[in-house]
Amino acid sequence: MSEDKVRQPQSPYLALAKSRVSREWMAAFCKATGISLRLLPVDVASNEMVGRVARSPFWTLLCQTAEGRNLYIKTRLELQRRALQESRHRRAQCLAGFTHAVIPIAIGGKQVATLLAGDVFLRRPNQADFDRVSRNLARMGLKADLPRLHKAWFNMPVVPPDQFEANVRMAVSFVKLLSDCLPAWMLANQDGEPQQVMRAKEFIQAHACNLQAQERGSLRLADVAHHVHCSPQHFCKMFRTATGMTFKNFLSLVRIEKAKSQLRDFSSQIKKVAYAAGFQTIAHFNHCFRKHTGLSPTQYRVKIRQANAKFGQS
Repeated sequence: MSEDKVRQPQSPYLALAKSRVSREWMAAFCKATGISLRLLPVDVASNEMVGRVARSPFWTLLCQTAEGRNLYIKTRLELQRRALQESRHRRAQCLAGFTHAVIPIAIGGKQVATLLAGDVFLRRPNQADFDRVSRNLARMGLKADLPRLHKAWFNMPVVPPDQFEANVRMAVSFVKLLSDCLPAWMLANQDGEPQQVMRAKEFIQAHACNLQAQERGSLRLADVAHHVHCSPQHFCKMFRTATGMTFKNFLSLVRIEKAKSQLRDFSSQIKKVAYAAGFQTIAHFNHCFRKHTGLSPTQYRVKIRQANAKFGQS
């Protein structure tokens, strides 16, 4: 198997999926609430869902056949489609009769992943409910062990509506925290990355705001490639394969994160923040900042002030 097939690009979705913080929180949430969580990429496709068999007894039974797996994939794809249509979380019911909360995860106003919270009933189901689901499954050509499926279906968690909504609000709050932390995770070295990519990321972060580099115009791709002892062409391909980002986008993200940190000092002028972060013009800074955060630098400062006021900080 080739190296490119083993090493997947470090997309925002993969950064979330690999994060120890997100994995541990999701596991604790499921254990405490009985509500299952699934993290999906925005561009999820059927082949990417292979191997994502749900842990619940119902879906495990259903996914023992190819038809059942197709239904599981179809269910997740439909929920993902709904998430892409709206910018806020919403409640939805899947083909098996379970309730889900579909929670978009966005950076800079752009959705990068979806968190599915659900596989629960909001009231105690009855036999008529199961008969309706089993008829739907039969119409889809699914052949399943109905007695075992019946038992597994009725053993799915029942969460009262008000409790479900409270847990969803908790998940939405965590998603907002993830969105704030994700850029930093994207910049950090990841397990499995080539040593040259790790060294390049460290070099970029150390020199992205270097004044000498600015005097030459900017930190150049050729400078980084030379530092890690490879040609610019090879470095460009290797870096994008490992990180999911071009050198230019990574450099811009480093500088925006630097600017975000400095904008928290309200005594600093925005123009000075832009220059200190490595941008040559305020127009370019404003464009890149809005692209990465969904806000102008001024709007970002207002948001920080409001958050500080809410928590009683000066």
